Amino acid sequence: MSTLSKEEVILSSNDNSITLTTHRILQKTKDTSKEIFLKDILSHEVIRRRSKYYLLVFVIFGILSLIQYLLYLQKSSPFNDPNEGETSAIPIIPALITGFALLFYLTTIERFLKISGRFNELEFSLKRLSQDSLNKFISRMAVESDNRKKEE
Repeated sequence: MSTLSKEEVILSSNDNSITLTTHRILQKTKDTSKEIFLKDILSHEVIRRRSKYYLLVFVIFGILSLIQYLLYLQKSSPFNDPNEGETSAIPIIPALITGFALLFYLTTIERFLKISGRFNELEFSLKRLSQDSLNKFISRMAVESDNRKKEE
């Protein structure tokens, strides 16, 4: 523990949720507070994921569009009374929302940095982080991690 008394902050995110110090990486959010010691880091990787919210909107409005289209086909069948007025419309609005949700799902990719250690792992969003800042963070993390591993 005496080495932690010499611990200094190297980098910190704008919102202070991620902090790189000389001995560890700290992640503080509303729900969790995690840390990983630099000497325990085994690997890191940038993960790309599609948004599950757009997938959910796509599925819900896709089902709604299908139901409305089937009801439209049923009302326009030749067995209906021709004197009844057409009150149903082609399900254009749910179909458009379904199309936009599919488009957003296919084009929106979120990036995360996953850092794995011997005993735990951290994962945080890179939504507002530029590629230069990410490269700086990873290189400083690697240098400090190598320094901590050499101390042992």
